[in-house]
Amino acid sequence: MYPNGHDSERYDNAEDVLWLPMTTEDFTGPCIVSGDGARVIDAEGQDYLAATSGLWNLHLGYGDHRVTAAIVEQAQRLPYATLFRYRHDQAIKLAAALVELAPPRIATCFFTCSGGTAVDTALKAVRKYWDLEGQPRRKTVFALDGSYHGATIGSMSVSEAAGSVEAYGIDRRNVQFLRWDVDADEPDVTALRARLEASAIECAAVIVEPVQGSYIRALSRAFVGELRALRDELGFLLIVDEVTTGFGRTGDLFASNWLQLDPDVMLLGKGLNAGYLPLGAALFSRRICEAFRGRDVMFQNGETQGGNPIACAAALATLGRLDSEDLLRSVEAKGRALLKGLETLQGNGVVRRIRGFGLMIAVLLEQGSGAEAPWQVVTRLQSAGVIVHAMPGGIALLPPLTLTDEDIQELLRRCGTVLSPRV
Repeated sequence: MYPNGHDSERYDNAEDVLWLPMTTEDFTGPCIVSGDGARVIDAEGQDYLAATSGLWNLHLGYGDHRVTAAIVEQAQRLPYATLFRYRHDQAIKLAAALVELAPPRIATCFFTCSGGTAVDTALKAVRKYWDLEGQPRRKTVFALDGSYHGATIGSMSVSEAAGSVEAYGIDRRNVQFLRWDVDADEPDVTALRARLEASAIECAAVIVEPVQGSYIRALSRAFVGELRALRDELGFLLIVDEVTTGFGRTGDLFASNWLQLDPDVMLLGKGLNAGYLPLGAALFSRRICEAFRGRDVMFQNGETQGGNPIACAAALATLGRLDSEDLLRSVEAKGRALLKGLETLQGNGVVRRIRGFGLMIAVLLEQGSGAEAPWQVVTRLQSAGVIVHAMPGGIALLPPLTLTDEDIQELLRRCGTVLSPRV
């Protein structure tokens, strides 16, 4: 018996006590007990290539000694400090570094515990901003079809890819979606102007992912150009969700750079501290933060662990790793190698199409009678020692930026075996 009176045998099986997120009973993975580089080992001793970087966040892979050393040192010096009224040195250093690295409009940083709560922070801030500016009707936020911004109440409201949300009490009265057909390579640029001009008085912001995580498809330069022109004409704010794409995932530190998005708000998470500890951030333009500070208005938002000093120290070490070892420059070459290898499978009766941006790659599967569902392919790859995620119509590969040439070749070999027609 445990000290609290529970029967230990009752809890020998994890299913009895652990409720897994985004999981059904017939689609679960193994119990992972250790990791090194791009590989993990389960409780049975089975080795896997983790082509998901954890949950797309372990940019430096498992066991990065520089990051773990920073965590240990900070835990011994100052394991916790609140940002409610107070500051601590790690938060100041990290905020300054992020603002310096961010696109030019960005001027200040608000720390959260995750990418999802960074989205919530942005939605609250931009709606309050317009209230402070004397335009309280500006509450509507436009998002894109196929978008995924998180699973919190606020972030789920702007996530079309979250599916049916009414049963969860998600309020979408102040949210509209811009069209992007499943098979289209770009959003509907033609309809963009008409939709936003018709809602100019109510439009608070447009939120976009530079590359949609649910479909691995990027905004086109034509769409970005029109969106920026409309922002200048109509005055709404542009929120760019870099939670997945940030910190080198597509080959640039931020995907906003190569798409020239120039956001008013930029959202960060996942790779911010290589995924080693919970941390997110919402970065705001001077225009937004001065509306609050100039009126001495308290922003009613915050989390107990937001900007935890250990998490911030891990982020500073991560930025150092990305800079000192030139990992970003290698992402493009690694991504090309994976794409080239996977493209040999296109049209083989299992794989319909391959597309990718850096180390963010989609394998679109054939559909129709006799075709396997994505979750079935994920399960077979898992049996072959490869961990990937299912996505609408296919599977997603987002391996660590530290992926080696040996890892790439083994990943291609294992994927080639599974993603070929079965005899």
